[in-house]
Amino acid sequence: MIFILMLIIFSDTAVKSAGSGLNLWFNVVFPSLFPFFVVSEILYKTGFIKAIGILLEPIMRPLFNVPAAAPLPLPWE
Repeated sequence: MIFILMLIIFSDTAVKSAGSGLNLWFNVVFPSLFPFFVVSEILYKTGFIKAIGILLEPIMRPLFNVPAAAPLPLPWE
């Protein structure tokens, strides 16, 4: 209740902060994550993730107890 009351009292500050948050999202967060989302979807749709999962299953399951496709979000550099 106090939080809602403060949002009403300081509505100008809340609106400016929300605008700054959206600006940050569209100028920093979205451009940095968009390529990752696109490449991940392409790899998934082509079946690459399933194929590499089958190849890595004998290594990943005993060592880390995770499915073989689990490390694919990690950067490959």
